[in-house]
Amino acid sequence: MSEALSSVKSELGSDAVLLSTKRRRRKDPATGKTTYFIEITAAIDREPVKTDGNTPVTPKRGVKPRSLSNEEAYAPSPLDPAGPSLLMLYQTMSMLGMDAAMHQPMAATYLNAVRRNHLASREMILRWLKKLAEKRIKSVGMTPQKGSPLWLAVVGPPGAGKTSTLAKFAAKLGCEKGLKGAMISTDTHRLGGLDQLSSFSALTGIPLYGARSIPELVKAFAENDDKDFILVDTTGHGRTRDGKEDLERLFMAIPAMEGLGILPANHRSEDVWADVKFYNSLPLRGWAVTKTDETINLGSLWRPLVSARIQVGLVSTGPKIPQDLKEASPGLLATMMTEVNSCKERPMTAPPFEGGESHSEDHGIISQGIIT
Repeated sequence: MSEALSSVKSELGSDAVLLSTKRRRRKDPATGKTTYFIEITAAIDREPVKTDGNTPVTPKRGVKPRSLSNEEAYAPSPLDPAGPSLLMLYQTMSMLGMDAAMHQPMAATYLNAVRRNHLASREMILRWLKKLAEKRIKSVGMTPQKGSPLWLAVVGPPGAGKTSTLAKFAAKLGCEKGLKGAMISTDTHRLGGLDQLSSFSALTGIPLYGARSIPELVKAFAENDDKDFILVDTTGHGRTRDGKEDLERLFMAIPAMEGLGILPANHRSEDVWADVKFYNSLPLRGWAVTKTDETINLGSLWRPLVSARIQVGLVSTGPKIPQDLKEASPGLLATMMTEVNSCKERPMTAPPFEGGESHSEDHGIISQGIIT
């Protein structure tokens, strides 16, 4: 791959852009043996480039596509020994569990960066990824300010950790920071849902109210409008129109209330991304990352945090209340997302792109790209 990139730059110039890579296969009709090769597509701007004179100079329009064998594409190139290793980058991203939709834009950003720095080793790639994540991730404060109470409704899919996150946050605000608050549960139909918070309320002295309807919710807020914080536990909804409308009614009833979206790190990347798009239309103050202790990596977070750049306020790292709830920061999240001690090593193989499948599809990543 390094040799191919050198060839592209040599023939098209340093402004050449990698458009796609495809892994293809060819079967020898005589022997029946299947071989794999890599096809790289690159391009340059074909607009005429003006010089100091009056004659426009048109760059080369391209080169005849040529395919590389699997060995040529991924073997280190003696012509460019310090150049980037895309195989190492791919393996590192896969080891971190990063969504495949992130691979191509991350590789493009990486290649632009290594023109100057020539990052190649696993350690260097991890440092680069951590620095990129720390630059891109946004955090938001969740502590109530004097004279401005914090009213939050915790929203998210079923089983994401809404109730436990609410309990940890209430304990952090009430017990650690000494603020006065209240809890309200609208999740009165789930078996045991209210019981969990009732036990917690008895231990901490933070009052709990059950609200089975909008009028009851409004009443509970009116009775506690002098508190520093009010946290609302909501029913877990699937990504349905009815579920969205139920949540919208809660926010319409309490206009000053904001949302805290729950982002479970142990869910599939596709589901996490779908949840972000579903709940992001609500008036969210920020997100809380949960269940980080229940997964071997935080790969599902790269797309929403680094690409979409949603704001994260809290990170749950375990079951202890409230010690395992941390205030989010770009440094903390970047460190956790590039942690490899618990990651499963993967074999040093070529990317699993089957014959003919393009690596340049639109996977719904934010159009502005992953880095500015």
